[in-house]
Amino acid sequence: MFFARPQALRDLDFEVRDKLFLEKVMDIEFQDTSLTDKAVFYTDSSHSFDSVLLYGHEFSLTVFDMVLFVFVDLIAQDFLLAGIITYFVAEVPFLTLLEISTVERTNCCYSFRE
Repeated sequence: MFFARPQALRDLDFEVRDKLFLEKVMDIEFQDTSLTDKAVFYTDSSHSFDSVLLYGHEFSLTVFDMVLFVFVDLIAQDFLLAGIITYFVAEVPFLTLLEISTVERTNCCYSFRE
C-alpha cells in the first residue's frame, strides 16, 4: 500500500481505497463512517484540489482585475480591449501555477496506487 504508517499514525485505524463506480458517478460516499472508528481515505485521481490553488486570495485578485480593467479602459478608451487584456493577464499566473503544481505532483515520491 502507498501509505506507510508513520509513528504518529500507528494508533489510528484507517484504510485507503478507491470509490465504487456509483460513488464516482454520483460524487458521494455511500458508507456512513460515523458509526465506526475507522477512517476512510479515497484516492484522488481526478486532482480535485487543483481548484484551490488560489484559495484565500480571491478578494485581492478581484481588486487587481478591476484596477487593471479600469486602467486599460482609461488608457485605450475601449472596454472590449480592456476586458481581453484583463482576462489574459489574470489567466497567465493561474496557468503557470497549475503547470508548476502538476510538475511537482508528478515528481513526488508518493503514489496513490499500489
